[in-house]
Formats: sequence, C-alpha cells, structure tokens
Amino acid sequence: MTLKSKRALRLIAGLIFFGSMLPALSPASADLYRPIPATADGIGKSYLGRQIAQVMGWQGAQWLEREEREREERGDLLLRELGLKPGMNVMDVGAGTGY
Repeated sequence: MTLKSKRALRLIAGLIFFGSMLPALSPASADLYRPIPATADGIGKSYLGRQIAQVMGWQGAQWLEREEREREERGDLLLRELGLKPGMNVMDVGAGTGY
C-alpha cells in the first residue's frame, strides 16, 4: 500500500468516525434548537442555549484567539471526554484557527 493510499484511508476513517459522533436528527434533537432574536454575530437560532454564530472568514481569527475563549468554551472538558491517547489521529473540522 502506498503512502498516498494510507493517508486516504486515514482520512476516510476520520470522516466515518466524525460522522458517527453527530447526533441523529430526530424530533427530540430538534428541540435542542430554539429561535431567538438575531444579533449582529448570530443567525437567530440557539443550540443548547448558545446562539449559533454567522459563518466566519479569516477576518474573525482575532476573536477566535481571545483570552477568554477557553473559559467560555471549556475545550479542556471536550478533550478529556474524547479520551485521546498518544498516536491517535484527530481531524479538526471547522475549528477556525485550530485547537
């Protein structure tokens, strides 16, 4: 197997894993989304009480790198719950400047 095909298989495996982590869209999961008054930064819909942001380009990088981001978003809890181990591969999809 070539290096290129090994990379392709890892990518496919990562996409399958990522897809398996998404909640199924059901009537119960639809209740997690709520319409709210839109702000300049949001789309007028919330998920679990937090407004969904507008799509962001590179111009939003400074906001993503703000000091309070870790306190507000608690990425440490996510990483602990994922149970990542040395040698595991992770795909950082839609994470702006990366995490």
